[in-house]
Amino acid sequence: MPHALKSAAGAIGWITVSGVVEMADVSKLIKKADDAIERRNYDLAIECYILALEVDFANIDARTKLRAAQLRSFAEKGVSPFVGTLKGIPQIAAAFIHGALKHHEKAIVACEYALRTNPSNIPVLKMIISNAEALENGQELACWQRGEIL
Repeated sequence: MPHALKSAAGAIGWITVSGVVEMADVSKLIKKADDAIERRNYDLAIECYILALEVDFANIDARTKLRAAQLRSFAEKGVSPFVGTLKGIPQIAAAFIHGALKHHEKAIVACEYALRTNPSNIPVLKMIISNAEALENGQELACWQRGEIL
């Protein structure tokens, strides 16, 4: 689990002794993220949604809310798409590496981090599709992501 996710999980009290968030806590994480959205704390909301997706990567509700939070955060910060893409290069590189190593769920998480800095980055959105298609249970996510791009 990435350090930022451990920090977010620990700060909201959903980290277990082993450092793994339990499946039953996904709904609590989504609720915590929803509350953060109401307070316009998009960074915390994004962390909580991503943490929920690390446990249940195919959770379309969490992914839809995550994308909305990313878009709101991006709009509020007023960063240009070009600068946002440049800021996301380390995460994009990580996604490529994870994808090449066939660690598709990790690649999808890295893509979500890259989308934090530019949620309209079409190549990164397409990387989510290609990694989701490579997973046995990723077809619903791939279809959802295709619909978002169109």
